[in-house]
Amino acid sequence: TTTTEATTTTAEDSTTTTTATASTTATASTTAPVSTTIPEGAVIWQIQRVEANPGETVTVPVLVIDPNGAKLPVGGAQFGITAKTPIVYDSVSDTSAAYGAKVDSNASTFEFAFASADGSEIVGENGATVINLTYTVPEGTAAGEYAVEWNKEFFNASNSNGDDISKYIICLDGAIVVKDVELTTTTDT
Repeated sequence: TTTTEATTTTAEDSTTTTTATASTTATASTTAPVSTTIPEGAVIWQIQRVEANPGETVTVPVLVIDPNGAKLPVGGAQFGITAKTPIVYDSVSDTSAAYGAKVDSNASTFEFAFASADGSEIVGENGATVINLTYTVPEGTAAGEYAVEWNKEFFNASNSNGDDISKYIICLDGAIVVKDVELTTTTDT
């Protein structure tokens, strides 16, 4: 929900002063695209779509989607996620709520990793948060959709034995949708 107000006052000398304030609540979509085929035993890690205004900081969740009840156990993972310019990466959550593990990150390469502390496998439940990413939408950013994407060249997930289970995690991209800022103008005469 976005509320934006602008007040314009015109004095006799034709000077105009405009003040604008805005507040927004970001919303996320939790559904996987209909065209996604999920192999038996696989889950989806879905980067969500969120809405924002220029100048705002938003959280972009990455969720486990398990529509077939695969309950895939994961011991650890390493991956990269990037956002299209001009969107600016700020931070990642300290832990993976879905997998109960501390998240390590490299802010310069946008790479992230987690592993269970005791080497055990954990099942991320349907709808659980793998990580939360925080981004800033710079002032002046044009309205439109800015992709938040998996780095397909840098993704690995493993079980407690270190076996590669990456093929059982379908990574779906998300986006930050920057909205047009609408101003309502009131003129006092």
